[in-house]
Amino acid sequence: MPVQIAILEDHRSFSEALSMALEATGQFRCIGSASTVEALQPVLANGAVDIVVLDYQLIGPDGISSAAVVREHGFDGAFMMLTAHASPDLARRAREAGIDVVLAKESPLDEVLDALHGLAAGDTAAATMAPDDVVSLSARQREVLALMGDGLDPREIADRLFISIHTASGHVKDVMRHMRAGSQLEAVTNAIRSGYLVIPRRVR
Repeated sequence: MPVQIAILEDHRSFSEALSMALEATGQFRCIGSASTVEALQPVLANGAVDIVVLDYQLIGPDGISSAAVVREHGFDGAFMMLTAHASPDLARRAREAGIDVVLAKESPLDEVLDALHGLAAGDTAAATMAPDDVVSLSARQREVLALMGDGLDPREIADRLFISIHTASGHVKDVMRHMRAGSQLEAVTNAIRSGYLVIPRRVR
């Protein structure tokens, strides 16, 4: 039986991309998604959900508070938080609140899948990244990633953002490191696969 997943995420494009990526494995089934914890309750009502995947920044209560609400309504499955605001402090607070796994949204898809498999097996220790390993792109790095997705090289990115070529190259290298990639193309591919970047119009 596929592992049953529910998604609590107010960015529809990310939610849809994640759902499609999970369904494509044949090992997970996304049985519903919602943008608020209130809208999630009907999805959980039949008791079939094994894991709730949720963001931290949501409409209304944040992900930590939303997880508490879901628990209060009787959910006894596992939680994974995927967030663009990952930090060691957030990871610590989330774990203390009973969220089993915290990963950055830019984490490669295979890491997300490994963590979900760990949760499905009840092995949260093996699935959880250490808080100090949780990383997140800065606002500028997200801008650079989006421009990389449009096929721009560091010089073009520098011109677009009105920064030096040296600064642009540094941002590109940082994005590649966060995406665990050896090239711009691989960084963009990893970002698309993880649902962190929409499919670009063109990739060089």
